[in-house]
Amino acid sequence: MPAIWHEGEIVKMMDEGPLTRRFWLETESTLDFRPGQFITADLPIHEKRNKRWRSYSIANVPHLENGLIELCIVKLEDGAASRYLFEDVEIGTTISFKGPAGNFVLPENLDQDLVMICTGTGVAPFRSMLQDLEDRDQYRRSAHL
Repeated sequence: MPAIWHEGEIVKMMDEGPLTRRFWLETESTLDFRPGQFITADLPIHEKRNKRWRSYSIANVPHLENGLIELCIVKLEDGAASRYLFEDVEIGTTISFKGPAGNFVLPENLDQDLVMICTGTGVAPFRSMLQDLEDRDQYRRSAHL
Protein backbone atom coordinates (compact mmCIF):
# COMPACT_ATOMS: atom_id res chain seq x y z
CA MET A 1 0.00 0.00 0.00
CA PRO A 2 1.50 3.37 -0.99
CA ALA A 3 2.24 5.89 1.74
CA ILE A 4 -0.17 8.74 2.32
CA TRP A 5 1.63 12.07 2.39
CA HIS A 6 0.44 14.97 4.52
CA GLU A 7 1.31 18.64 4.73
CA GLY A 8 2.04 20.42 7.98
CA GLU A 9 2.67 24.10 8.50
CA ILE A 10 5.13 25.10 11.20
CA VAL A 11 3.09 27.30 13.52
CA LYS A 12 5.44 27.46 16.50
CA MET A 13 9.09 26.81 17.35
CA MET A 14 10.69 26.88 20.79
CA ASP A 15 14.34 26.44 21.72
CA GLU A 16 14.76 24.09 24.68
CA GLY A 17 18.54 24.47 24.79
CA PRO A 18 21.40 25.43 22.50
CA LEU A 19 21.01 22.24 20.42
CA THR A 20 17.36 21.29 20.95
CA ARG A 21 14.24 22.78 19.43
CA ARG A 22 10.56 21.91 19.56
CA PHE A 23 8.45 22.32 16.43
CA TRP A 24 4.66 22.33 16.12
CA LEU A 25 3.15 21.37 12.77
CA GLU A 26 -0.48 22.15 12.08
CA THR A 27 -2.15 19.68 9.74
CA GLU A 28 -5.42 19.99 7.87
CA SER A 29 -6.96 17.16 9.86
CA THR A 30 -6.19 15.30 13.05
CA LEU A 31 -3.50 12.68 12.48
CA ASP A 32 -4.53 9.31 13.91
CA PHE A 33 -1.50 7.90 15.74
CA ARG A 34 -0.58 5.92 18.84
CA PRO A 35 1.85 7.37 21.39
CA GLY A 36 5.37 6.21 20.48
CA GLN A 37 4.90 6.40 16.72
CA PHE A 38 6.84 8.67 14.36
CA ILE A 39 6.49 10.61 11.12
CA THR A 40 8.95 10.73 8.22
CA ALA A 41 9.50 14.22 6.82
CA ASP A 42 10.57 14.92 3.25
CA LEU A 43 12.90 17.90 3.68
CA PRO A 44 14.27 19.97 0.77
CA ILE A 45 17.91 19.12 1.54
CA HIS A 46 18.91 16.87 -1.38
CA GLU A 47 17.75 15.95 -4.87
CA LYS A 48 17.54 12.21 -4.04
CA ARG A 49 14.44 11.21 -2.09
CA ASN A 50 16.20 8.74 0.21
CA LYS A 51 18.64 11.47 1.27
CA ARG A 52 15.81 13.90 2.11
CA TRP A 53 13.78 11.73 4.46
CA ARG A 54 14.18 12.09 8.23
CA SER A 55 12.06 10.35 10.88
CA TYR A 56 11.01 12.08 14.08
CA SER A 57 9.02 10.76 17.03
CA ILE A 58 5.74 12.51 17.79
CA ALA A 59 6.07 14.15 21.22
CA ASN A 60 2.44 15.05 21.92
CA VAL A 61 -0.66 13.03 22.71
CA PRO A 62 -3.02 11.90 19.94
CA HIS A 63 -5.92 14.12 18.92
CA LEU A 64 -4.39 17.39 20.07
CA GLU A 65 -6.54 20.32 19.01
CA ASN A 66 -6.14 21.71 15.48
CA GLY A 67 -4.32 18.61 14.24
CA LEU A 68 -1.07 19.76 15.86
CA ILE A 69 1.98 17.50 15.86
CA GLU A 70 4.85 18.32 18.20
CA LEU A 71 8.40 17.25 17.37
CA CYS A 72 11.49 17.59 19.56
CA ILE A 73 14.66 17.67 17.45
CA VAL A 74 18.34 17.83 18.31
CA LYS A 75 20.76 19.75 16.10
CA LEU A 76 23.53 17.55 14.73
CA GLU A 77 26.81 19.16 13.75
CA ASP A 78 27.14 19.20 9.94
CA GLY A 79 23.71 17.58 9.54
CA ALA A 80 21.86 18.63 6.39
CA ALA A 81 18.45 18.30 8.08
CA SER A 82 19.73 20.15 11.15
CA ARG A 83 21.05 22.98 9.02
CA TYR A 84 17.65 23.27 7.31
CA LEU A 85 15.53 22.98 10.48
CA PHE A 86 17.69 25.24 12.66
CA GLU A 87 18.75 27.86 10.10
CA ASP A 88 16.26 27.99 7.21
CA VAL A 89 12.84 27.09 8.60
CA GLU A 90 10.49 29.86 9.69
CA ILE A 91 6.96 30.04 11.04
CA GLY A 92 4.72 29.30 8.06
CA THR A 93 7.10 26.83 6.40
CA THR A 94 5.27 23.77 5.07
CA ILE A 95 6.72 20.30 5.66
CA SER A 96 5.60 17.21 3.74
CA PHE A 97 5.51 14.03 5.79
CA LYS A 98 4.19 10.49 5.78
CA GLY A 99 3.04 8.39 8.67
CA PRO A 100 2.44 7.75 11.41
CA ALA A 101 4.53 4.61 11.51
CA GLY A 102 6.27 2.38 14.01
CA ASN A 103 5.41 -0.26 16.57
CA PHE A 104 7.14 1.26 19.61
CA VAL A 105 3.85 1.65 21.47
CA LEU A 106 2.45 0.54 24.79
CA PRO A 107 0.20 -2.52 24.88
CA GLU A 108 -3.53 -1.87 25.12
CA ASN A 109 -3.80 -3.66 28.48
CA LEU A 110 -0.93 -2.42 30.59
CA ASP A 111 -0.73 -3.99 34.04
CA GLN A 112 2.97 -3.65 34.87
CA ASP A 113 5.18 -0.88 36.18
CA LEU A 114 6.99 1.09 33.49
CA VAL A 115 10.70 1.86 33.34
CA MET A 116 11.59 4.11 30.40
CA ILE A 117 15.24 4.78 29.58
CA CYS A 118 16.39 7.33 27.03
CA THR A 119 18.76 10.22 26.44
CA GLY A 120 18.21 13.60 24.85
CA THR A 121 15.34 13.91 22.41
CA GLY A 122 14.75 10.17 22.81
CA VAL A 123 12.32 11.30 25.49
CA ALA A 124 9.78 12.32 22.79
CA PRO A 125 7.95 8.98 22.41
CA PHE A 126 7.95 8.42 26.19
CA ARG A 127 6.57 11.92 26.72
CA SER A 128 3.69 11.12 24.37
CA MET A 129 3.05 7.79 26.13
CA LEU A 130 3.10 9.24 29.65
CA GLN A 131 0.86 12.19 28.73
CA ASP A 132 -1.60 9.79 27.10
CA LEU A 133 -1.66 7.53 30.18
CA GLU A 134 -2.30 10.57 32.37
CA ASP A 135 -5.06 11.87 30.07
CA ARG A 136 -6.84 8.49 30.01
CA ASP A 137 -6.49 8.18 33.82
CA GLN A 138 -6.66 4.38 33.65
CA TYR A 139 -3.08 3.43 34.52
CA ARG A 140 -2.64 2.65 38.22
CA ARG A 141 0.97 1.46 38.31
CA SER A 142 4.33 3.22 38.67
CA ALA A 143 6.11 4.83 35.73
CA HIS A 144 9.81 5.76 35.92
CA LEU A 145 11.50 7.89 33.28
